[in-house]
Amino acid sequence: MFQYFKKRYLAYFSILIASVFSANAQDIITLRNGDEIRARVSEISATEIKYKRFENLDGPTIVVARSEIFAINYENGTRELINPVTADANANDERGNQQNRGVALGINGTHGVGNGPIFPNWGLGAALTANLNKNYRMEATFTYFRPTKEEMAGIAEMEMTMWNLSLNWHYMFLPSERISLFPLAGVGIVGIRNDLKTIIGDQSESDSEICFNLGGGFDIKLSDNLYFNSILKFKIGNDWNFLRLSAGLAFKFN
Repeated sequence: MFQYFKKRYLAYFSILIASVFSANAQDIITLRNGDEIRARVSEISATEIKYKRFENLDGPTIVVARSEIFAINYENGTRELINPVTADANANDERGNQQNRGVALGINGTHGVGNGPIFPNWGLGAALTANLNKNYRMEATFTYFRPTKEEMAGIAEMEMTMWNLSLNWHYMFLPSERISLFPLAGVGIVGIRNDLKTIIGDQSESDSEICFNLGGGFDIKLSDNLYFNSILKFKIGNDWNFLRLSAGLAFKFN
């Protein structure tokens, strides 16, 4: 009788031990959001991880991006940290390199206010940008402003024309895959021509000065190569100070 209970006890004990080892013979995948998956990991590559759910080892193989995994606890007790911080950083770097690489050519319209009521306010310009790396961009712009006229007591007419050539540096921020933000700083040359027409004759006068540019702007990705951009820029000169808002389209050559 004693031998009977002894054998039965040993059988139950063996089943219990087997169940414990079976429950532990699994991998635990911890996702970045904190969820855990009981699994049997079959393959780990540089970009993805393949596994089967422990509850259905005969079922389909599941593939998940490596960047979504925080860590894996293997059935032998070892733990592998997938390092999502590094993965995120690499993803951001790649996103930035793709979004800001290459050279872009664009056209823009400009409006602003300056010194005096006759100061030209509307202009049409072109911009050439070149990305040095993910964050730094160089921009060269030329803008020609629509001439403005002013009648002077019915006996004379003043016409003013203006152009501006600038070289600016942008520091790019990437809050999303479609939007870039940037402050800018640079230098430029402003040229002005005044034509005075009177009943006794015409006179012309030209002048130019170096100015400093400070401002900022943003890019919005419309397609793989087409972007909308807008810039608010304050030009500081010795004689002329003016604020300009421009908006336009740019085509990027990758």
